[in-house]
Amino acid sequence: MKQIVFTITILVLFFNGYSQSFEQILAKGKNMVQEERNKVGLDTANYSDAIQVLDQAVRLNAENSEAHYFLGCALDYNTNPDASTMLNMTADIALKVSKEFETVIKLSPKYSGEILAIDPYEKLSSLWACLAFKYAANNQKDSALWAFTEGKKRGGFKEFTLAYHRLMLNNCPPNTILFTFGDIATMSIWYLQEVEHLRPDIIPLSQSMLQLPWFDTFIYKRHPNLFSKNGSALEPSPVKTWDKNKIVSIETITKGKSLKWKIPYRDSGYIYHSDVVMLDILQKNKFVNPVCYQLGSDPANLLGLNDHLKRIFYAEMLTTEIKPADDVSLYKPALAFPFGILKLANTNSTSEEFEINGIRIELLRAIGPLQKAHKNADVKKIYENILTYIPPTTYPFTETTVEDYYNQWKSYFDAQRN
Repeated sequence: MKQIVFTITILVLFFNGYSQSFEQILAKGKNMVQEERNKVGLDTANYSDAIQVLDQAVRLNAENSEAHYFLGCALDYNTNPDASTMLNMTADIALKVSKEFETVIKLSPKYSGEILAIDPYEKLSSLWACLAFKYAANNQKDSALWAFTEGKKRGGFKEFTLAYHRLMLNNCPPNTILFTFGDIATMSIWYLQEVEHLRPDIIPLSQSMLQLPWFDTFIYKRHPNLFSKNGSALEPSPVKTWDKNKIVSIETITKGKSLKWKIPYRDSGYIYHSDVVMLDILQKNKFVNPVCYQLGSDPANLLGLNDHLKRIFYAEMLTTEIKPADDVSLYKPALAFPFGILKLANTNSTSEEFEINGIRIELLRAIGPLQKAHKNADVKKIYENILTYIPPTTYPFTETTVEDYYNQWKSYFDAQRN
């Protein structure tokens, strides 16, 4: 009996030590990844040691999704730590990284571990889109198409996200210059244009990637008429000194009409390279092509043009007016929103949960202008559709601001019923 108790005690101590060892190794690997991420933009960043530690963690506990997630991140960042290094991506690396994130999803369809910027579903989309873009930049069209289709097969480019961005593209006027932000929109639109050949007339430009000279050169080669003759897209300087009192203008093709405003500088009297490129594009365009910004764009990335944007469904359109009035006709897409696409949503994905809430708040924002225009039947229809198709019990709020806005309108309509 004593021998049995002794044996059990030894086994308990062994497994406790095993568990503790794994947790310590995983924590060490995660910390190493975070430390290297703090060196973004520095040549000293190196994830090789973190990869070794996290690989050990995965071998100790192959069923732990967080270990696979961080190993995938470390493998990815070791070659492609940010958008400036996207052209370093290779198919071999993409396959190794993809395997880790696919394992995360297989082990934990609703991943609840720590996240570095984006969830495993979006990681897959970003990974394969980066490889596709690398091929596209090298004019390897067949390879780019393979990367997109392989990425979708492995769990990236989810159906709901693609359906939502189809709506965004199709709601833009012909020949729009569309400034996007974030991986989800940028990667989805690349996919839709390259794979489905949807809306090739639209020129999508990632606001953050305009800061990268190699990206600007790529866009310049594809759309040389987008830029002025001074070649701002090829200017390598990351910042430019700027006087915030300087008045800049965009002339229009309409004689005597122009847009004049002041660009607020960002840091200690500077604006970024991306600001210089965007300004050059706008001045060269002269409002010939419609210019739209994806909804939710960081106000700091709008060149101080915030008061000249007219809200349309899914985007905001640049105008010469100051605080342009709402055009109720532009809210027709809100009335015809295809709620059936919600059946495609993967609520295990945090990014898709945010997109659903984006739809919810965009529909709520349509109510005010329609109400002001006395379109009471339309107001009622939109509100009832929100209650029917996007109830909080099925699709929880992801931000308190969205929940507060929803509750304000709910209180209003509840009072109307009483």
